[in-house]
Amino acid sequence: MKTFTIEDIRSWRPYDDLADYFPEDWSGTALDILDVEDCPPWDRLWAVLRAGELDVNTLSRIACRCVRETPLGDGRTVWDLLTDERSRRGVEAREAFLRGEIGDEEMAVAVIAAHDARTAAWIPPEVAGVPTKAPTMAAACAASNTAGACSMAASAAVGFFDAARTVQLQIAREEIEKGAEDENAS
Repeated sequence: MKTFTIEDIRSWRPYDDLADYFPEDWSGTALDILDVEDCPPWDRLWAVLRAGELDVNTLSRIACRCVRETPLGDGRTVWDLLTDERSRRGVEAREAFLRGEIGDEEMAVAVIAAHDARTAAWIPPEVAGVPTKAPTMAAACAASNTAGACSMAASAAVGFFDAARTVQLQIAREEIEKGAEDENAS
């Protein structure tokens, strides 16, 4: 697993001064970043989900699980907000693609459909009830980004509750560990 230094963290140009949570001589892996409890959960997720720091399969598994398992605080998950079947199909297709059950062509069709579902979910602001649609719109965006293997955006779209961040930290940890095991087995 790749090791990072405090200079690496600074080079990512985080929106907050993420480096303040680490000692000057710090170095560690993505899993070590997840362990820095003084650092806010969202900042830890941002750091480990940055594009290029983890392989695309690990990022995709994290995104799929975040959409399926992120709690909303009322007993539902983000998955339950996906009212357009194209959104669900996008996530399911990404999971099938990761398992080698579908190819590039079928995945591309699912990505386009999930993007169309996201577009359909974005209701013009002048339409009544838009604030109540915000979670559904965010979930559709998350599903679309997940289908397209854009894990960082998927996690950002679903991470709007404190309880969700705790679950997402655990999902990230489990999938990074699994990715490291897969890498070592190769």
